[in-house]
Amino acid sequence: MTVQANRGVARHCRVVGRNGGFSGVAGQRGSAIIEYSIVTFLAVIVLISQENQIAQLMDAIKEVYESFSFALSMTFPTPD
Repeated sequence: MTVQANRGVARHCRVVGRNGGFSGVAGQRGSAIIEYSIVTFLAVIVLISQENQIAQLMDAIKEVYESFSFALSMTFPTPD
């Protein structure tokens, strides 16, 4: 087999680690999906738990953007 063929085989193989779980690329890929799912689930729960959470979030984003745009519009003194 060539090197490219070996890479394709290794990519799809599952390697069982010492503790019985998957190790290597397959294990990392699975844990990333679980982490993203948990974070997304928690974010959705927080946003829909109270009625005005989304309004508060939008107000906070507007306030930060207004402060940011004000800071950008200020003229800085030139050094002498």
